[in-house]
Amino acid sequence: PMACCSLVVVLLVCSAALLLYSNGGGFFVERDAQPSYNEASCVEPKSHVDPLLHQRQRMHDSPSMRLPSHSTHAHSSDHPLIIGASPGTTGTMSLYFALKAVGLSAVHYSRMYNASDGVESTSYELTPPGGPVNLLRPLFKRTHPAPPLDHKAVQSADLTFLKATDAIIDTPTMEIFFELLGAFPNARVVITERDPSKW
Repeated sequence: PMACCSLVVVLLVCSAALLLYSNGGGFFVERDAQPSYNEASCVEPKSHVDPLLHQRQRMHDSPSMRLPSHSTHAHSSDHPLIIGASPGTTGTMSLYFALKAVGLSAVHYSRMYNASDGVESTSYELTPPGGPVNLLRPLFKRTHPAPPLDHKAVQSADLTFLKATDAIIDTPTMEIFFELLGAFPNARVVITERDPSKW
C-alpha cells in the first residue's frame, strides 16, 4: 500500500511538471487581463466598483511587493525555468526525482541531473565533498562544508547561466526567488509544503 501511494504521488508530480514545462502549461494571471465573453452567452457582466480595488492597487505598488530591478542584468525570456521556491524538507527531493523521471535537467543543491547525457552528479563526489554542485558554487561563499549564500555574488551575477538546467530546486531558490524571477520572467514556480509538526 505504501509503495502504491508513493507511485501515485510521483505520477501526480510528474504530470504537474510536464504541465508546467510545456509551452501552454502553468497557471498565469496577466496583470491587465480582461475577462473574455463569448457570443453564445450574450451576457456581459454588469460593471461594478470593486470596494477593495484601491487597497489592491496600493498593495501592488508597495515597495515590499515589487520585484527587484534587474535593468542592468541580463534576463532570459525564452527559457521557462522551473523554480522550486520552497525550503528544504518540503518534498523538494521528491520533486527533483519526478523532474528527472520525465527527462528534465534539474538541480537540487547538492545533486544535479543533466537530461541531455543522462548523467547525475552530486557534490559529494567533489573535493572537498558536500555543499552546492559546481553549477551553483558561484552563488555561495568559499567556506566549507555548508557555505552560506554570498548575497553580493548573487546581486552581481548574471543568473541566466542557470539556463544550463530546466529546473532549480531547494537551496538557494527560496533565498534568491525574486532575483530568479527577474532573470527568468517566464519561469514556472512550484511550491511544496510539509507540516512542520509532522516532520
